[in-house]
Amino acid sequence: MNENNNNGSMNNSADPNMNNAGMGAAGMGGSMNNMGGNINGIPGNISGIPGMSSAGGVGYPQNAGMNMYGVPPMTYIPLIKPKEYTAKESVFAFIALALGFAFIKLLCAPLLVDMGMGFGASVAMLLLTAYCAAYTKTRDRGHIFRIVLAAAFSVNIGICSMLLIQFLDAVFAMMLLIYDRFAVSDDSVRRIRRVLLTDAATAFGVAPLSAAGDMFGAVRSGTRGKTGTAVKNTIIGLIVAIPSTVIVAMLLSSADQGFANIMTNIAENGLENVLVACVQIGVGIPAAMYLFGSCFSSWHREEPYSENGYMTEAARIIPATAGVISAVPLCIMYVVFFCSQINNYLSSFIKVLPTGETYAEYARQGFFELCFVALIDLAVIGMLHFFCKRIDGKKANSVRIMTIVLCVFTLLLIATALAKMALYISVYGLTQLRTYTSWFMILLAILFVLIMLSAINEKINAPRIMTAVFIVMFSALSFLNTDGYIAQYNLERYMSGSLQHYNVSDLSELSSGAYPVVAKYMDSFSETDREKAENVIKQWHASGDFRTHTVNDILAGIDRFSA
Repeated sequence: MNENNNNGSMNNSADPNMNNAGMGAAGMGGSMNNMGGNINGIPGNISGIPGMSSAGGVGYPQNAGMNMYGVPPMTYIPLIKPKEYTAKESVFAFIALALGFAFIKLLCAPLLVDMGMGFGASVAMLLLTAYCAAYTKTRDRGHIFRIVLAAAFSVNIGICSMLLIQFLDAVFAMMLLIYDRFAVSDDSVRRIRRVLLTDAATAFGVAPLSAAGDMFGAVRSGTRGKTGTAVKNTIIGLIVAIPSTVIVAMLLSSADQGFANIMTNIAENGLENVLVACVQIGVGIPAAMYLFGSCFSSWHREEPYSENGYMTEAARIIPATAGVISAVPLCIMYVVFFCSQINNYLSSFIKVLPTGETYAEYARQGFFELCFVALIDLAVIGMLHFFCKRIDGKKANSVRIMTIVLCVFTLLLIATALAKMALYISVYGLTQLRTYTSWFMILLAILFVLIMLSAINEKINAPRIMTAVFIVMFSALSFLNTDGYIAQYNLERYMSGSLQHYNVSDLSELSSGAYPVVAKYMDSFSETDREKAENVIKQWHASGDFRTHTVNDILAGIDRFSA
């Protein structure tokens, strides 16, 4: 063994200190390694593998060094420390499991089986709201506003009897709660930003799903203490007792017919209920994971969110000129369309029916196509906004001008569609579909106006204003008893003789929310119309249980609590 390297020392390191063993080879004051020295004539390593030394076949880094016996020092590999969960997080994990089951039992099951929602869904949503209010990182004014708003829409589920409105109330309340988890996680996102779409993707997708699996870790952590041991022992005891209990039940059933009848009834109905409960628990687990993940990720957020969300300049790959030119054919098509149909579509504004068409044919012709075209325009504008390259961080003037042009054309289409719908309503009255469609078109028109204004002045935060407008309009649609308003409009015009194309039987399309209005006009109806109205009220007494019962049902005299 050659103990000296080319420089006359034990190694080529500037460090004259001794190695891990406390002394160099042959008592010299340096440490031997395999960088410059050689062992048995093999320069740089002892295993024949460049950059590695070996002992017992295990490789070590080249600079590991060797002690006086030619054995590499011990290499310590840091282990990944498992996550630690607090007792509070374990408790909320168990609560999330219970809420997942309640969500399926009270909201999803009645919706899918009975096609109804009511007190059950309202209670489920209020429980979710309470959970998010308790398991939160901070409580500022924005958080309190979102929690109160979610609670209000949750309560309205148990008041309103219109299934579509109930469903939308539940969806909106859930979105408020999940977005609130995102908003309280970091100061930079407490207020709605311009990058609302990317923030929404993070709030509803990235954040909850990234921490969904932590629910099981928190549950396991909660079962390690005395309480967890007691729970496990209880479960084990119940499992052990199953065979003996079954045998005793069979013997007692053979001994007494009355007891046998009871056991038969339990086996027929109880087994089915147990299987249904097991399915609901299984489906509720993913819901519980999503709920816990949204709260857990909010609490443990460490890095601030990017000012641009996840939309970086790397995503803006389309040159501004190319993006604008791609929208030019659309504009040309709109010009040709309006020029060719100007007489036909102006008829809707002056309320004159074109020759050879009925009101129904005229109103329906192209209405939903116009709505779909408006959504395509919205997608094109989104493409120009998100994927076109910018100049010094600002939109190119050509992109802004094209955005304004598309907004103007779309607003003309929406105005035409609304004028046709207004003409249709003036002849045939209101229905749920006509009301909801008109509401959506008005909302869409406001959206395009805000997009156009933000293109003119980029300081306008269109997403924030649009969110406020949506909350106001959706609150009006939810809380103002739309079915009652529809019945009031139609019956008032029908009784005055200005609505000839109407039949009292059409009230059956509405929910029990129209009952107070129908009861008010009952004495004014003719004998035939009164009979039709009574039949409509009977139809509102649909099957179901307390989970699909509402306040409007109680006002209409419907009793489902005995079901």
